[in-house]
Parts: sequence; C-alpha cells; structure tokens
Amino acid sequence: MLLRKIFIAAAVFAVVAVIGILGIYRSVDSMPIGTGEMRSSPDGRFQASVMSFSEKSFFTGASRHWFEIGVSGPDVLYEFTSLPLPGPPFGSREHHSVIFWKSDSSSVRFDFPTVKLEISTQS
Repeated sequence: MLLRKIFIAAAVFAVVAVIGILGIYRSVDSMPIGTGEMRSSPDGRFQASVMSFSEKSFFTGASRHWFEIGVSGPDVLYEFTSLPLPGPPFGSREHHSVIFWKSDSSSVRFDFPTVKLEISTQS
C-alpha cells in the first residue's frame, strides 16, 4: 500500500515537472527577439534608434514581426511602431545602416529602400 502511494506521488510529480518544463520552454520560445541600430546625433544631444522584432504566439505559434523607430533628446520624443519595411537586414551584426543624421543634428533620416522617414529635432 505504501509503495503504491509513493509510486502515485512520483508519477504526479513527474507529470507536473514535465508540464512545467514544457511551459518554460514554450515561454522562452515565444519571447520577442530583435536587433537594431542606434546612433547618436553629431552634437551628442539626441539618440535615434530602429529595432526589428519578431515573436511567436505562446498559444498558437503564429509569428509576428514589427519595427520600432524612435528619436529622443532634449524636448524631443518620437516613437513609432510599424509593420516591417522591405529591404536588407540591419542591426548589430549587419553592415547596412539605415540611420543618417544631418551634420548640424537638426534632423535624422531613416533610409529604407522603399520608405524614407525624416524627423526634425528642432522645436
């Protein structure tokens, strides 16, 4: 009788452990991952960034991709989220750049093959 209770307890523990491990694996697998590029303005007062993210739904496994574009500095804060834009990959492991500052730091241009976005840093 005691051996049977120990076996049942061990089986329940094993099932709970497997479910927990699978849940942790799925949670890690569905976390957003991204890469991107950040550049300071020539005068060092502003920061521009563009990030490319992807994630999987925890329950369905469906993929989602998006870009986050931002400019920040004194009296300036722009943040955009958009669908991915076509073009070559960019980010920390790529040699392709998409952020270009004017030499006087008055604006920054995000230069994608199909879209060019210019944001002024002037009030």
